Amino acid sequence: MNEAIKDIQPTLIRKIFELKQPTSIDLSLGEPHLPLNEELWSRTLARFKSTKPGYSANLGMPSLRQKIAHYYSQTSLKPLNENQVIVTVGSQQALFLAFFSLLNPGDEVIIPDPAYAAYAPMVTMQRAHIKTIPLSAHNNYHLSIEAIQASITPRTKLVIVSSPGNPLGQIDDQEFLQSLAQLAEQHEFYIISDEVYAALYFGHKKPVSALAFTEKTIVISSLSKSCSATGHRIGYLIAQESLVSLMKPVQQMMITCAPILSQCLAEEVFSEPRFLSLQRAYYEQKWAHTQQALEKHKIPYIAPQGGFYVCCPIVPKEVNAFDFCVKLLKEQDVVVVPGSAFGHVSDLWIRISFSSTDTLISTGIERIGRVIYER
Repeated sequence: MNEAIKDIQPTLIRKIFELKQPTSIDLSLGEPHLPLNEELWSRTLARFKSTKPGYSANLGMPSLRQKIAHYYSQTSLKPLNENQVIVTVGSQQALFLAFFSLLNPGDEVIIPDPAYAAYAPMVTMQRAHIKTIPLSAHNNYHLSIEAIQASITPRTKLVIVSSPGNPLGQIDDQEFLQSLAQLAEQHEFYIISDEVYAALYFGHKKPVSALAFTEKTIVISSLSKSCSATGHRIGYLIAQESLVSLMKPVQQMMITCAPILSQCLAEEVFSEPRFLSLQRAYYEQKWAHTQQALEKHKIPYIAPQGGFYVCCPIVPKEVNAFDFCVKLLKEQDVVVVPGSAFGHVSDLWIRISFSSTDTLISTGIERIGRVIYER
C-alpha cells in the first residue's frame, strides 16, 4: 500500500451528506441549484455534433485553449496563449495535476485555515508538508502578508489562495495579491490561485487574480459553480509555458484528455463569456435572503463576499461540530457541513450552502435556530 494515502479518509462533507434522508433539507454540498442554461446546452450539443469524434489533444482542444487564453489575457491584462492552458476533468484534477507535478517529498505548502477540504489530503499524497495560517476575525478572515512571510522557508513550494474562498467566501484585495506576487518572485515559490467561485462575487468589484501580477501564478478553475456544470467535470489550469510542458505527459498518463462533450460546453462558454456571469445576480439575491433569515432567527454569521456559502459560529464549545451536525439532522432533518471539515479555526462553525430555494433556506435556518435556542 502507498504509505502516503493510507490515512486519507472521506471528507466530513461527504460523511454528513451520506447520513441525509430523502426528506432532509440539504444545505450542505456545493451543488448549484440552478440547472445548466438551456441556450448554452443547446449550443453545446450543436457544436458537439459538428466536432470530430475521438480524443482531443492531451492538453485540450486548441480552439478552446485559445479562447480561455484570450479571456484571461483580457481579465489579467497580460498576454497569454494556448500553450499556457490545460483543459482538465474539473478543478479537482487540475489541482492534483499541479501538486503531483510540482511537489517533492519534504516540500512545504502554505494553506489558509479554514480552506477547501481537498487541499491538505492532496498535498499529503505527494508526501509534502502542510503549513497552515489561521485566519481570524481581527483581519476579517483574510490572509495577511505578514503571516505568509513568517511561514516561508527554503522548502516553501506553493502558497494557496482562493477568492472568493470556500468556506468563507472572502475576496483578496489587489494590494494583498501584489505583495504576495512580490514574495513569490523573491522566494521562488508558486501561487496556486483557486478561482472556481470567481464569477460569483457580490457587489460591483470583480475579484482580481494574482495572475495579473506575476507569472509564478497557477490558476485553477472550472465551470462547475458558475455555469451549474458540476456533472460535466470540466475545468482548466493556466500556468507558465514551461510548467505546462512539464505537466503535459502527466496529463496524458492521468486522463489522456477531458471529455469532448464537456470541452464543447466550455468552448461555448468562452466564445461568449456572458455565460460565466449569468448566475451572479441570482446568488447575490440568495445571500440577501439568507442573511435576512439568519438575522430573523438571531443566528450569528460571517458575511461572505461571494460564492454561495455562509459560515455560522454556533457550535457550543463542549460539542464536536460533526456531532452537532448529526444532532441537527436527527432532530430537525437539516443537513449542513461541520466547520471542522475545513480546518481547526472553524471547529465550532457550521457551513450553510444557500444554493437552494428560498423556502428551503428559510425553513432550514428556522430549524437550525430551534436547535441553538432549544425552541
